Amino acid sequence: MPPRIDGFDDLTLIGRGGFGTVYRARQTRVDRVVAVKVLDVVDVDEAARRRFERECQAMGRLSWHPHVVVLHDSGLCEEDSRPWLSMEYLPAGSFGDLVETRGALAWQDALARGVEVAGALGAAHGAGVLHRDLKPENLMLGSFGEVLVMDWGLARTRDDPGEGPADRMGLTQEGAVLG
Repeated sequence: MPPRIDGFDDLTLIGRGGFGTVYRARQTRVDRVVAVKVLDVVDVDEAARRRFERECQAMGRLSWHPHVVVLHDSGLCEEDSRPWLSMEYLPAGSFGDLVETRGALAWQDALARGVEVAGALGAAHGAGVLHRDLKPENLMLGSFGEVLVMDWGLARTRDDPGEGPADRMGLTQEGAVLG
């Protein structure tokens, strides 16, 4: 059953991720279709809440960029205070979906999409934000076939607290094993 969120109705499940569920919804005040991501756990621990806030802040800092999914708003669900964020709804799906259904892109198209992603990441790095979870499923397709970067939940910012400069930027430490 979809959550109740003030200002939104017609919530329909469209996807699930590692930490949240995404719904297609209508934002009633402005009568537009949006995507709403809701954190899955009711008893949100402090680390998960901070991660969600970082995602909102990263998207907010970068919403001006044409290749970053636009953040509209954020808040807490009415019945259980789970955090949510609303963002631009992109019905064409992800870049991963496109490659899975159509196969490899022509090199010219792949290059153009790569330039779009590089522009978004360049803007993010200029704003002190590292994405840290870039993959085809986190690249959404816009209305004209362009790619937009989304899912900033693992992002780190220059001002995140940590042990040292590498921690603040979320860099892998020497000798660390990932995966």
